[in-house]
Amino acid sequence: MQVTTALVTELKSAKKGEDGEITVCYLVLGIWSENESPGHNVLAALGFDSENAKELSKIAHNNAPFELQMI
Repeated sequence: MQVTTALVTELKSAKKGEDGEITVCYLVLGIWSENESPGHNVLAALGFDSENAKELSKIAHNNAPFELQMI
């Protein structure tokens, strides 16, 4: 999947937040990028999908505020 490959590449070179820390957004994206892993399966069972990953990636890269949505 092209999106997944791009996310992995971004995670490897990412330096976001103050002092270059890796944020929760990056951790979730990293878990999602590992297809067929237990973490990926849990996120999928909770309703997380590629569209959510794209949106989360935008939020992570822009450091934009976002609103939590109840599912």
